[in-house]
Amino acid sequence: MRPARSPGEAPDPFTAMASGDRAVALAPVAIAAFDLALRCTSANPRFHDLAAGTLRGSLLGRRLRRLLPGVSRAEPTLLHAVAEGRLEGAEVRLTHAAGETWRALAFPLHVSPDGPSGVGLVAQDVTDDVAERAELLRRLRLDGLTGLLNQTAFAHLLRGTARPGGRRRDETEPAGAVLVLDLDHFKAVNDEHGHVVGDQVLVEVAHRLRAALRDGDTAARTGGDEFAVLSTGAGPLAAAALARRLEAAVGGPFETPDGATVEVSVAVGHARLRPPAVRALDALAAADRDMYASKRRLRPRRLEPLR
Repeated sequence: MRPARSPGEAPDPFTAMASGDRAVALAPVAIAAFDLALRCTSANPRFHDLAAGTLRGSLLGRRLRRLLPGVSRAEPTLLHAVAEGRLEGAEVRLTHAAGETWRALAFPLHVSPDGPSGVGLVAQDVTDDVAERAELLRRLRLDGLTGLLNQTAFAHLLRGTARPGGRRRDETEPAGAVLVLDLDHFKAVNDEHGHVVGDQVLVEVAHRLRAALRDGDTAARTGGDEFAVLSTGAGPLAAAALARRLEAAVGGPFETPDGATVEVSVAVGHARLRPPAVRALDALAAADRDMYASKRRLRPRRLEPLR
């Protein structure tokens, strides 16, 4: 149990708020107090803004989940633990009905030898911070030109697929397949038409690749003119069929904005993700070797861009 506040100790902000403290009322952060049942006992105007625009005065006596319907199940559990003195404090996330995200610090209130009488919240709007962080993470995962996953994100995805949910796969269950695609003689396209056209070809290849994939398959750009696909659950026959389909779908003429036509062809290699002891990056290397074998077998001559 906690000792009671000494007579000379300054009142907490929630007591000040209840007595009409102007600084608390005008604070740019949301401040509110709740009893042990998480019913609101006081709130400043900024908390009224957080509580889905509820009219001032109508918050009192209402439970947290009624004031903030978007709050997750975990947050009230943490707040109860603080209100009952089982936690010194906690950081929680509160969600506004309009989708805003607020970060709140929770503290026990009016501590006496019998324990706290409730919990106080001081919350700040972090919606922009959360959005900026999400956008940064998205950019870190995606290739800036094509919008496909980049090499790092694809490698991470492969490792996660090798051990989905940390569970061991049945050895008879196909974990999936990795496919590697490499454009034929792409350097010649850049040399003949310039890198701007080369980038346009890569964007078109990514578009064709997306259109040819099954639901649940994931594509990535793993190098300059190299792409990869993860086809989860695909066995050997399905992987071979997908390789043929991708080769047909991605290949073909591409007309540039200046009226030139570039012939696009691609070599595809594939390898199985073998459960249960899957080494995902080994599978990627095996698919790469298969792709180069396909190039040697099927691409003996240089393919010239069409005029």
